[in-house]
Amino acid sequence: MKSMTRTILYFLENHLPGLVKRLVTIRSWLKPLDCWTTQRLSVKLAAQLAESGILSAELATDWNAAFRTYHREFPRNYPIYASFCTSQLDRIARRKSPDLIDQVLGICVVKNDLERMKLVIEHYRTLGVLQFAIIDNDSTDGTKDWLTNQPDMDVYVVTTPFSSQRKYGWINQLLARYGRNRWYLYFDSDERFVYPDLENKPIARLIAQVERHQLDRLGAVMLDMYSDQAIYAKTPRTQPITADYCYFDSDSYEISQSRRGTVIKGGPRKRVFSAELDDSPLLIKYPLFFLREGMIFESAHYLYPFRHDIPVGSALLHYKFLPSDLERHLEIAREGNFQGGSREYKRYLAAYEANAAISFLYDGTVKFENSSSLARLGFVQTLEDSEVTP
Repeated sequence: MKSMTRTILYFLENHLPGLVKRLVTIRSWLKPLDCWTTQRLSVKLAAQLAESGILSAELATDWNAAFRTYHREFPRNYPIYASFCTSQLDRIARRKSPDLIDQVLGICVVKNDLERMKLVIEHYRTLGVLQFAIIDNDSTDGTKDWLTNQPDMDVYVVTTPFSSQRKYGWINQLLARYGRNRWYLYFDSDERFVYPDLENKPIARLIAQVERHQLDRLGAVMLDMYSDQAIYAKTPRTQPITADYCYFDSDSYEISQSRRGTVIKGGPRKRVFSAELDDSPLLIKYPLFFLREGMIFESAHYLYPFRHDIPVGSALLHYKFLPSDLERHLEIAREGNFQGGSREYKRYLAAYEANAAISFLYDGTVKFENSSSLARLGFVQTLEDSEVTP
């Protein structure tokens, strides 16, 4: 039944977007009922969380209150709270050094992505990240074993099948365990966080600049990185991933504002896979943030409470179309467990099936050589020059 529903939704979104918008509007009229249902169910979950011992009574009370506030605005995101309360994150490895609460903590959820995980962890260590807390979603390719052998990582395992909202529940539970009033750097296993002058500016100095601007987060544009070959092209690799996948779009982005804050859409995935559709990948994230009282990790893209005064002062280099990703994307499309029944991935695969030589290259393609390449975008700010004030 779920598979059939996802198939129908995918068809409607691609062929009858006007109807989908109208149905969404009609569904929004039921928000008062959603709020009542969510608050009623939340009481049961709060009691279950208290009995489980996952969090201390004080922490459970704090996070329950934050979610109650959040649910008044977004009751249909209740599955995040359900995952937060019920997910079993089992720690299987503890880092050798004590928790350095005055240092940023890198956090990530990963499954079966050993090659890229090694790449991004090396990158974050170079930036000066000294400690990580990683959630492994039951990897079978050696990722979990590699993680447990790293001296600077706490490693957790969760065996529950993946879905986007379950993942956000896992992340919030991890944040609850490590506490508020500290800095975090959230990244996916295929993302490298970069910012102006990173070659001379460790992440501790960047955080100090963010604090001087009285900001609790820093915006980042997600840059889809690609090679000069066809997507998923199986060519012999003689260089690191970052050398082969070194190109990005310089001018295909649209920037606007919404109730959640800055919106960045477009990029090569919009340009190649959905140019004629209203739908577009969301390319704004806030990976670096100071977890304040009441804050909720709503998604990979936004933190609640939202803010509209945050500069886009960084980027996430996103390595998504490696040859090994073809099988991964086929599985994601088949399972339909990502946003919108994995509609994005279905579009990738439909375009690839129609033309296996499809490429992201176009007249606006530029090469990422170092952090100064971010200036080609025009909207990534160096923090010292930012005019933004809270």
